[in-house]
Amino acid sequence: MRIEGSGHWIHIASTPDLALYFAHKKRGSEAMKAVEVLPNYTGIAMHDGYVSYPAFDNCRHALCHAPPLRELPLLFEHYGQESAMWMMRLLKDTWRIIKHNKSLGFNPLSDTLTDSIRLRYDDIFKQAIKEMAQLAHPSPKKRGKPAQHPAKNLYDRLRKYKTQVLRFVYDFRVPFDNHQAERDIRMIKTQQKISGTVRTTQGAKVFGRIRSYISTLKKQSQNILQGIQAAIEDFLKPQVAWDAE
Repeated sequence: MRIEGSGHWIHIASTPDLALYFAHKKRGSEAMKAVEVLPNYTGIAMHDGYVSYPAFDNCRHALCHAPPLRELPLLFEHYGQESAMWMMRLLKDTWRIIKHNKSLGFNPLSDTLTDSIRLRYDDIFKQAIKEMAQLAHPSPKKRGKPAQHPAKNLYDRLRKYKTQVLRFVYDFRVPFDNHQAERDIRMIKTQQKISGTVRTTQGAKVFGRIRSYISTLKKQSQNILQGIQAAIEDFLKPQVAWDAE
């Protein structure tokens, strides 16, 4: 978002019941510390795997599956990676099983099924390594570090963060993706299309606080106008001070 004529990031931390919007010049750990959510959070954080998130080791992490499910079909279509299709099927089938178990009130999966999913995950990587050995490497750059093949980039990420990828298998509280946050931030993009920019940093902070409050009211099925009125009335209450000896 353009704020005072320069690019800023709008950070969103959300649950089904709460939302917090925060504007900052940076995208990474400096901004996340300023938001003051992740540094103090001890639950499970679902996110897209951006490089700054793992630094917050006071909480556990889970990776959103939407990006891999967009990339895996492309690896099959463009590079003939059959392992990519098997990985996509494993993730989708596992989520389908978990949703079914949730509907029946079962939590968690049996140890036998969990072990089967984990072993299948490992077997797919063994197949992927064989397939990647047959791939042509990208043309080397004139300067800088040689580029890796897109298939290797994705599989390196899935292998390095295996625990975070499979977190939803072991804990049914973990969603399959972070669409909750994406839905919450959609309104920001709409506002940006209409207004184009925010003139002051203070205005951006105020907008974030107001939007956080309104979004939380909506999530909790509260009347928005009544909620705003209650907040204003509470703010306007006379502050009584006294002293006694």
